[in-house]
Order: sequence, then C-alpha cells, then structure tokens
Amino acid sequence: HFFTGGEGAAEGGEELAAQFERYLEGAGVQRPPGLLRDLRPSPLLPPSAVVEAQLNALQHNDWPVDDAGIGTCFKFSLPENAGQLLPGEESAAHRRDWRAREKWEGLEDFSRIIRTTPYRLLLNCEFWKVTSSVKFLKAGGGNRAAQAVSVMPQRPAGGPGEGRPCTFTFLLERIGSGPLRDCWFTVGVRLGDYANV
Repeated sequence: HFFTGGEGAAEGGEELAAQFERYLEGAGVQRPPGLLRDLRPSPLLPPSAVVEAQLNALQHNDWPVDDAGIGTCFKFSLPENAGQLLPGEESAAHRRDWRAREKWEGLEDFSRIIRTTPYRLLLNCEFWKVTSSVKFLKAGGGNRAAQAVSVMPQRPAGGPGEGRPCTFTFLLERIGSGPLRDCWFTVGVRLGDYANV
C-alpha cells in the first residue's frame, strides 16, 4: 500500500514514513544515532547537545546526502553578526571559522576547512566520546563554554594522528539577543584538551 497524496496527506505521509522505517529496519540498514536531519540551533539545546549534534553529523557525514554532516556543523557554527540578525535572517550566509579566528566563511570554504588537518579526523570517525563535562568560562559570564571529546578517526587515512584517539575541545558561545537568543553555537574547535585544565 503506497500513499499518493491528496486528502489526509499528513496522516498518509506519517504512515508512509513509518512503513519506510520498518522497511529499513527489516533490511538491516543502520541509521545514524539521533535525529540528524533538519537538526538546527534551538534555545532548548544545551552546549553538550550542540557538540553531540555536530559530532554525530560528522561521524555520518554523507547521511542522508553527501556532506550533510558538514552542513549540520555549519548551521551550528556562530553566524556572522548573530546578535543583530532580524527574524528570517537566521540562515546567515557566513559562519565562524572553527580555527577560532575572527574570520567568517561561507559553506564552501567552511567545508574545505573541515577537510583539512586536524578537522578531517572528525569526518566519518569510528567513534567519539565526551571526556569532560561542559565547563562554563568565567570570562564569558556564563555565555561561553568548552567541552572536550575523544575521537577515534576513520581507518585507514594515513596521516599524523590517524589510528589512535585524538582529543578536541569545542568552544561555544550563547547568543544574547535577536532571533537566535539563548542558542549555543560553536566558535572554535581546538586539537587538544582545554576543558580539563
């Protein structure tokens, strides 16, 4: 039984989605953890959930489409002029460079950066785990945080650090005004553990 649209489209769409889920499950297709599709910043997401969303997305970078994981990370990276955005401008074209510089990149350049050392170690990693609780930084008045994670890179990749766990620290900032108020965004990712110092 397939749904063709028309009256009751919402109910039929939900039934079709449920049938598809059952089909995938029966076929043994493994789905990435969590709900990765259409995940976006929200004031309801704490800093740890932002880190988790980005790492899960990068671990399954090409699900459901090529570079979807990088796209999710782009959405969760600090938008340029985030506090001054007007409603409807939330999908700013430029995001903060993960190298924690005051530099703003479009999706194409952001994607290129994620494919360079050390960030490429996060792409399609074997697994990752949190190695610190979220540390709220005093200098940020509770609006800046850091969390360290350990990542086992995908094998074989053939560069420094591959084949053994690497530690990264995600640096996050909460927006204080505008339509993204109280949303947490990544402002930098550093190789090493800076959250447990």
